[in-house]
Amino acid sequence: MALLSTQAGFGSNGRANTTINGLRVSYANVTLDGINIQDKFIRSNGLDFLPNQLLLDQVAEVTLSTSNANPALGNGAAQVTFSTPSGTNKLKGGLFWVNRNNALAANPWFSNSNGTPRPFLNQNQVGGSLGGPIMKDKLFFYANYEAFRLRQQQNATRVILSDSARQGIFTYLDTAGNLRRVDLLRASGLTANPTTKGLIDRIPAGSNINRRDVGDFNALAGRHLNIGGYQFNIRNNRTRDNATFKADYLLNSKHGFSASYIWNRDLVDRPDLANDYSIVSKVQNDNSTPLLSTTKQFRAFDFNQVIINNGLLKDLKRARSNGNLSRTANGVFNPAYNAAIAGSQQTPFLDMLPSGGLLANTPSRALIDTGQVGELANTYQVNRLNGAVNFYRNPNALGARTGRKVDTFRGRQPMGNNALGREKPDNEKD
Repeated sequence: MALLSTQAGFGSNGRANTTINGLRVSYANVTLDGINIQDKFIRSNGLDFLPNQLLLDQVAEVTLSTSNANPALGNGAAQVTFSTPSGTNKLKGGLFWVNRNNALAANPWFSNSNGTPRPFLNQNQVGGSLGGPIMKDKLFFYANYEAFRLRQQQNATRVILSDSARQGIFTYLDTAGNLRRVDLLRASGLTANPTTKGLIDRIPAGSNINRRDVGDFNALAGRHLNIGGYQFNIRNNRTRDNATFKADYLLNSKHGFSASYIWNRDLVDRPDLANDYSIVSKVQNDNSTPLLSTTKQFRAFDFNQVIINNGLLKDLKRARSNGNLSRTANGVFNPAYNAAIAGSQQTPFLDMLPSGGLLANTPSRALIDTGQVGELANTYQVNRLNGAVNFYRNPNALGARTGRKVDTFRGRQPMGNNALGREKPDNEKD
């Protein structure tokens, strides 16, 4: 979720529950490959606590939608959608190992002052990913595994009895400032209860008091009178395993199938819930969550390939930075450069439109003028404007043949890591 902190409307201050646009937390819907990954039972902290906590190599893209969201995403005024990576025609992978420890770290000043040893720390993150083709242009896979092992300690403080208080002796200063002691058991004519005494004997001895700022330390007496603070190191380990496998099958130019399986395990010590003197927390969170997602994709053609590889995105961006495109009076976007129109630019991509760039829809013409290629694509997709507009497939696209026409632009754009309007880096190839 840290990726979303850069998005407008995402509010998190570390003191209250994270919200989107100030809405109730339960109004947000978080999905991975179309499957909700939030806690289904308690939604009061649905953005800060996710049973399926994702790591970087498990995510290809993340989208935050707060208006006009796709209804297929499910309930929620705010939609947070994660997509897992997919393999390509190139076999790619990587390995990593990161270690962090306290070998060269200093003990905190207050721990030194209290005589508490330096807390232990040793953190290891190790993993790798691999993706590529099983059948070129048809069947692809992606696999990822990451292990997170955190072994550490943290300071904990408990209040314990002084040695005299353990014997039932109460120590105080009278109004004259004199130190006085009273044996409460003898004064009340009682004897120590064996059960109670057994419980007290399990408390660390008064000699372990090492915090002067906790308890009833008296400066005149130079010591704690009855109770004091005992600081020690308690275990605070965390163990995580994240595994991902995804397969994509392109049946033909119109149909594709994908399936992903994600398994996440998170074992967390909870020293914040401990109330005894043990150096090992007796409470742990044990979260082990599998997730299976299957998707069928339908598309008339790969619009991302057309946008990016045939140069439409670059043409529109160049035109946007230099003014309007060349356009005739009847609304036709002319692929030829027209010097009579100030700031107009040549747009070679429009040569591929049999109509010469004719768009009957005024908002669509405005989107071309301003270079909003993603909005233009969405407008065509939703409203099927301009009837039968034929695009020509990029010869380098998957399964393409040079000069072959692509089916009429209709259908749904699948979610994936090539979202509409995303421009590939110059060094990235299909």
